[in-house]
Amino acid sequence: MQGGLQSGTVLGGVTVGETLGSGGFGVTYVAHDTKRGRKYALKEYFPYDFAARGPDGTVSSRPDCEMQFDLGLKSFVTEAMTLRDLPDQEGLVKVRAAFEKFGTAYCLMEYIEGDPVDRMVPRMLKRYGHIPEEIIRQFTVSIASALAALHDNKLIHRDVKPGNVMIRRDGQPILIDFGAARSLKTRKASVSMFTRRYAAIEQFPLEMTNAQTAMREGPWSDLFALSVMLYEMATGTLPPDALTRLQAMQADSCDPFVPAREVLAERGGGPGYSAGLLTLIDTGCSLLPQDRPGDAAAYLALMGETLVGGQGRGRARAHFGVAERLRDLGEVLVNSGTAMSRLGAGSAGAAGGQASALMGAIKGGGAWTRIRDFLRGHGALAMVGLIVLLALVVVALGLAGWI
Repeated sequence: MQGGLQSGTVLGGVTVGETLGSGGFGVTYVAHDTKRGRKYALKEYFPYDFAARGPDGTVSSRPDCEMQFDLGLKSFVTEAMTLRDLPDQEGLVKVRAAFEKFGTAYCLMEYIEGDPVDRMVPRMLKRYGHIPEEIIRQFTVSIASALAALHDNKLIHRDVKPGNVMIRRDGQPILIDFGAARSLKTRKASVSMFTRRYAAIEQFPLEMTNAQTAMREGPWSDLFALSVMLYEMATGTLPPDALTRLQAMQADSCDPFVPAREVLAERGGGPGYSAGLLTLIDTGCSLLPQDRPGDAAAYLALMGETLVGGQGRGRARAHFGVAERLRDLGEVLVNSGTAMSRLGAGSAGAAGGQASALMGAIKGGGAWTRIRDFLRGHGALAMVGLIVLLALVVVALGLAGWI
């Protein structure tokens, strides 16, 4: 067997199910604890370039790759054990166990029901045209606070990107996939693992940057990646990657990076994001480490926010959830064929405006008569539509702060 583990394999007290995904250094499976009725995500250390799997499922290094395989395995086990021992922190995926078997290592984590940011953001941009600042702020506070908890325990994630942040069904962002994580005590990673579009310049190998000396990785590296994510959320585009920027500067001393505030200004101001948010994004995207905030607390201070613990994220969960519920309710109305679908199809702000107009009409003398006549003419389908419409009104009024 050269691919993943066979479905039905039992190890670490769980039964392996289907494969969720794979990367250069590992495979992630669904795993079931049939005794307790729980579902988990099980990550296996399996570096495709360095390893092979035997017929019995045992993993071994390829010839001439023993050192790379062993270094990666040791790092995987160490970081998995460290993550397992981290205190609970909203925004960080919870690691339940770490163990070795079949010549390799495994990390058992909570299973996140939800969608990754790289799926959710395009959907929101298509539907609403932009992402409201309140949502971006709350997302930033949540993920920056999760990173701070990681950094406080002397770890850096090293692969913060939209595909590695899940939006749970209740709206809470969760940082996942610590396959590239390493200790801050290690000055240089033994193996380069990063996603080029989001990686800070200090993560690129020295031979790629043509720099005299290596730049040290740290919390500022994760904050760079988060800033690139926010840039993409705010503008709908990605800036040039860090290596492209450095090479351009080495060639003609000109950084091709265009600040988010300038991108939006060229479009007529865009959705009107605050100066604080745009300063955080543009400063966090600074090419050189010394030009970025040194930690998550200083980072959030750029937009007047502070780190929060596990109980401080109720508003973020509510707003992510409301956005998705408005979308789903709007689609239900459209599919039912009722004229009232327009309320759910717009942005939260548009919904609030239409709700206000609706409430004004209802307060008018003839509104109830018109509603009564409409119900008589359209029967049960109209009643269902009206109930959903009233639910949308309540949601919209809540978003506007009226109830």
